[in-house]
Amino acid sequence: MSSDMKKLDILITRFPFESALGGEELHTLHLAESLLERGHDITLLTSDVVLTKLFEEKKLNVVRGAAVSPPVTILTLFVFTLLSPFYFLYLNWFLIKFHRQHKKDPKRADMQPVIYSLSLTEKLLMSPVAKLLGLHVVWIEHARIGGSLTKNPWIIAYYFWSSFSQIIAPSKQTAYPIRWAKNLHIIPHGIKFDKPSFKVKSLINQHDKATKKGHATNHKPKLLCVARLSQDKGVDYLISAILKLINHGQEIGLQIVGTGVLEESLKKTVKELHLDRFIEFKGKVPHDKLAKLYEESDVVVLPSSEHDPFGLVVLEGMMLSKPIVLTSACGVSEYLESGVEALVIPPKDDHALFQAIKALLTNQTLKAEIAKKGHATINSKFNYERMIDEYEKIFLKSI
Repeated sequence: MSSDMKKLDILITRFPFESALGGEELHTLHLAESLLERGHDITLLTSDVVLTKLFEEKKLNVVRGAAVSPPVTILTLFVFTLLSPFYFLYLNWFLIKFHRQHKKDPKRADMQPVIYSLSLTEKLLMSPVAKLLGLHVVWIEHARIGGSLTKNPWIIAYYFWSSFSQIIAPSKQTAYPIRWAKNLHIIPHGIKFDKPSFKVKSLINQHDKATKKGHATNHKPKLLCVARLSQDKGVDYLISAILKLINHGQEIGLQIVGTGVLEESLKKTVKELHLDRFIEFKGKVPHDKLAKLYEESDVVVLPSSEHDPFGLVVLEGMMLSKPIVLTSACGVSEYLESGVEALVIPPKDDHALFQAIKALLTNQTLKAEIAKKGHATINSKFNYERMIDEYEKIFLKSI
C-alpha cells in the first residue's frame, strides 16, 4: 500500500451460529493484525468467544456483544424473524456508537469508516444503517453457502443489501451460489504461519541412498489430517482409505487433529476396525503447536466430502513443504494443478484417497516434487501481502 493511501477505521462484526477455532477465525485475526500494522484502526464487535480470545491475546480492540443467532435453521429462522426488530436496534446501537466515536476522535475522523461483516446476522441488519451513516460496507463469505441462505426468506434482504456492498469470497466454488451479486470479488487466502518454513528435504536422495544399500528406510510414514470432525470433512473416508493401505501391507500412522459432533462415532469406528495402533485422535491442538505436527508428517490430507469454502490447512502444509492430498470439494483445489502442486481427487471416494496416498508413499520422486512445487506456489498464488493489498483496495472502494 502506498504511504499516501487513506487510512481505514474498520469495524469487524461476527455473530456466529457457533464458535469454533478454524480457518475463518485465523484468517480474520491475521488480516486484522496486518491491517493494524499498516496504520489502520481495527475494532471487533462480536459474540464469538473464540475470536474474542484470539483478539484479546494479541491485545486488539474488542467490544463484546450478546449472541444473536443467524437464521440458518428452522428454529433460529423463526426466532430471528420474531426478534429482528430488537436485534436491529441492539446491533445498530453499537454501530451508531462506533460512528460517533469515529467522528469525535481527531485521529480517526480523517479515516474511511468501514464495516466488515462475517456473519449473516450483521449483513442483514446492520448493512443498511451502515450505508446511511456513510460507512463502506464489505462482506466476507467464508462459510459454505447452502440452503440456509439460498432457500431462506431473508435472501430478499440479502439480495437488496448486496447491491451496495462489496462481497469477498475465497474461491469461485464458494461464490457460485451468489454469482448474481454485482460487486463480487474472488480473493484466495494468503498464508501467514506462526513458524518460518524450512527447506524441502532431499527425499529423492534419501531414497536413492537407501536403494543403493539394498534396503529401504525404517521410517514409518505419518499422515496428518487437520479438520473439524463433522460429516462434511470426510474423515470417515480417510479412515476407510487407511484400512485399505494397511490391508495392502503399507505400514502407516495417521494423526487426526480436531473435534466435532462425529468424534465419538469415528473413534468407535477406528476401534471396531482394529485401527487403534495406526490412527491417533489428537483433539484440539493450539495453532502455535501445529507446526511441529506438520513437520513430523509425511503427507497432509484434507478429505472434505462436501464443499469446503477454502481449506487453509492445505496452505499451512504447503508452507512447511509437505505434499498434499485433497478433494475437489475444497475451494483451494481450483488454484492447484493436480499431480504437480498437490494430488486432487474426487470427494467421497475412499479408493481414490487410498491410491493418492499410496502413490506418494511409494514414489519418493513424486512425493518430493509435489512438496517442492507446492511450496513454491505459496508465493505465486497465495502471497499474503498481495492478499492484504487487495483487501485494502476493496475496503476503500465506494459504491
